[in-house]
Amino acid sequence: EDDPQLRWQRALCELAVHHLDTLDEHLGQLRAGLPGPPSGTSAPEGEEAPEDPRAGSLLSRVGSAEWNLLTDESSWSEELYEIFGRPLDSAPLSLDDLPS
Repeated sequence: EDDPQLRWQRALCELAVHHLDTLDEHLGQLRAGLPGPPSGTSAPEGEEAPEDPRAGSLLSRVGSAEWNLLTDESSWSEELYEIFGRPLDSAPLSLDDLPS
């Protein structure tokens, strides 16, 4: 149990689990979407109901990426390159290089 490499691997696994839990929370929030008006209500008289606020917003642009935590290799979808404003022929950012 005092093996440094084993402790390092355990720490990496715990960190990965933490990131996956956080990602699961964020994905749940995205799945839930924006809150709508309470049921049975409408826009006040003289006002039109707003269009779907998600149309054309960042919520309609979702990119994806895969990171191999053991090899530190990553691959990005075209949408993620677009979101970050990076050319498609550039290398994807590593987890350490991503803005927090």
